[in-house]
Amino acid sequence: MPDCRSGRSPTTVDEQTVARVLQPGKSILWRQSGRFVTGLEKTAAAIRSLANAGEAERAVQLLALFIGGCYEKTKELDDSSGNLGQFVGDLYCVWIEARQLAGYPPQETAEEMAGRIESDSYGFCYGIEKKLVTAFDAAGLEAFADRARARLNAARPSTQSMANQEDGERRDFARREWTRILKTLYVQQGHVLPFLALCGESGPEPRDCLAVASIYRRRAKYEEALHWVQRGLGLPSSGATSADYELRKQRREMLVALGRKQEVLDLVWQEYATHPSIYAYETLMEHVPKGKRREWHERAMAAAEDRGSSDLSRLIDLWVGVRETGRLAARLQHVGVKELTSQSRYTLGPAAKYLAKSHPGVAADLYAAMGLRILEGKKSRFYKHALRHFGRARRCHLAADRTADWDALVEAIRSEHHRKKAFMPGFERIVEGSAPVPTPSFAQRGREMWEKRGALE
Repeated sequence: MPDCRSGRSPTTVDEQTVARVLQPGKSILWRQSGRFVTGLEKTAAAIRSLANAGEAERAVQLLALFIGGCYEKTKELDDSSGNLGQFVGDLYCVWIEARQLAGYPPQETAEEMAGRIESDSYGFCYGIEKKLVTAFDAAGLEAFADRARARLNAARPSTQSMANQEDGERRDFARREWTRILKTLYVQQGHVLPFLALCGESGPEPRDCLAVASIYRRRAKYEEALHWVQRGLGLPSSGATSADYELRKQRREMLVALGRKQEVLDLVWQEYATHPSIYAYETLMEHVPKGKRREWHERAMAAAEDRGSSDLSRLIDLWVGVRETGRLAARLQHVGVKELTSQSRYTLGPAAKYLAKSHPGVAADLYAAMGLRILEGKKSRFYKHALRHFGRARRCHLAADRTADWDALVEAIRSEHHRKKAFMPGFERIVEGSAPVPTPSFAQRGREMWEKRGALE
C-alpha cells in the first residue's frame, strides 16, 4: 500500500468518500477491476495519511467501514484477477497500524485480527500473515502469536471431533491454517525451537529448513544457517521445487560468506556438468576467478558436447546464449528435420535467427522444422506462421545453395499436406518466389463481415 503523497487534505476523507469510491450498486467487470482497485488504493493512502497526521482514531473507524464495504462489494465485482483480495489484505495492515497509533491495546487488536481471519469466507485473509509481520509492532506481534497458539490448541483433535467427520475436517483445516500462520510469525520473531515444534513427528520439510536457515542468517550465524540448508537438501524432494532452488542458492551464499569459495566452485561445476544449461553456465561463471574465465568456458563447452543428445533444447539454448556459433551449427548439422520438429519454436526460433547469416543451411532446417511442426499438429490457426517459416526456409536454402533439399521439402509437403486448403495456396506462392498473401487487417475483416451480413439480410 503506497504512502499518501496527494495534494488534498486528509480532512477531506470521510464516510461519503469511502462510499463514493466503492461505487455501491454498480457492477464491476473483470476487465474493470484493476482501475477500480487503483481508485480504492488512493483513498486508503489518504486514510493512512490521516492516521499519521494525528487522527488515528478517525482513521480506524473509516478503515472498518472501508473493509466492510469491500466485502459487501464482492457481490457486485468479478475479482477473478484477485486485485480486490490483495487490496483487502493491505487494508487490514493499514487498519492495524492505525489502531497502534491510536493506542489500542495490542491484545485487543490481535484478538480481533485473529477473529477476522477465522471468519473470512472470501479468502481475502489467506497468506495475510506475511504482511502482518511487518504491520504489527513487537508487542502486537507477540499478542497475535498468543492468539494464534490458542486457536491452534483449540483445533486439536478431540473425542467428539473423531466421532463427527464434519467437525474433524473443520478442525483439521483450522489446524493447518494456524500452523502455517504461526510458522511465519516464529520466523519473523526468530523463535527456532517453537518453529520446529510445529513441524510434527515427521520433522521439518525442505521449506522448513530454509525458514530456520533464514533465522540464523539474519543473526549472521552462517555455520548454523549452512547446517540447516544442508539438512534441507538432504531430505526427500518432489523435484525441482522453489524450495530446492532457494536451498541451493542459499548454500552457495553461505559458503561464500564463510570464505569457502573453492567448495562453491566445485558445487556449481558439478551441477553444470550434470545438466548443462544457460542458467547453470551463468551460475558457474559467477564463481569462476576472473583470470580463468576463458579456461572454464572451454571446459564448460566441452562438457556440454560430451552430453550428446541427452537434452537438445538445453544445448541449443546454451550455445545461443553464449554465442557459440560453430558448436551450435556443428551439433545441429547431425540432427534431421523430423527430429527437430519435436523442439519448441521458443528453442528453434532464436537459433534459426542467430544462424541465418553464418550458417544458412542449418537455419533452413530449423525454419522447415518449425513449419512442419505446425502442419503436423494440424493447427490451422497458425498456418500464417508456418508460411512465414517456410518463406525463410526457402531463402536460407537458396543462400546455402541447397536447391535440391528445398525441392525435396516442397514435394514432401505437397504429397503429405495437399488437402490443407487454407495452407497450400500461400505455400505455392512461396514456392514460386512470390510473397504470401498478407493476412487481412482487423478493419478489413470487419468491413467484409458487415457487407456479408448486409447481403444476407
